[in-house]
Amino acid sequence: ALEGFYLKNKEDKVDAVCIVAYHVKYKKLVIIKQFRVPVNDYLYELPAGLVDKEDKDIIQAVKRELKEETGLNLLDINENYTMEKAYLSPGMTDESIALVFCTCDGELNKDNLEDDEDIEAILISQDEAKDILKNSSTPLDIRVYLALQSFALMGEKMFL
Repeated sequence: ALEGFYLKNKEDKVDAVCIVAYHVKYKKLVIIKQFRVPVNDYLYELPAGLVDKEDKDIIQAVKRELKEETGLNLLDINENYTMEKAYLSPGMTDESIALVFCTCDGELNKDNLEDDEDIEAILISQDEAKDILKNSSTPLDIRVYLALQSFALMGEKMFL
């Protein structure tokens, strides 16, 4: 695989999507609380998932993962903040994500979760984001930490 990438100019595709979503009706940031076996605990995270071979583009993966993990519907993507490719831990792996800022609507539900997923979707206000950053006993994934920090400072300006 590396030989093809480095020596034959093979395309380096994004592995996953990470979704920073703003619910337009409730004016809140969408986060999830998910059990993660490697840390044997629940973590606050952003909705995310792998880009499947069937996905024709990243937007299709965002729609699918947002619906699956939260029950919400993608409305619009904010291209001003979206990062098409970011590396998560380049000192250890070439894993990459598209960090997608978007708006959404609908009602939270667990109807589309896979059997092995233990996920609770949560809508967070700007003040609740500040409180989580200061007082949360639940561990935070670094991506949700940065999203909460930005949302605490900027609010809906991140999305509109």
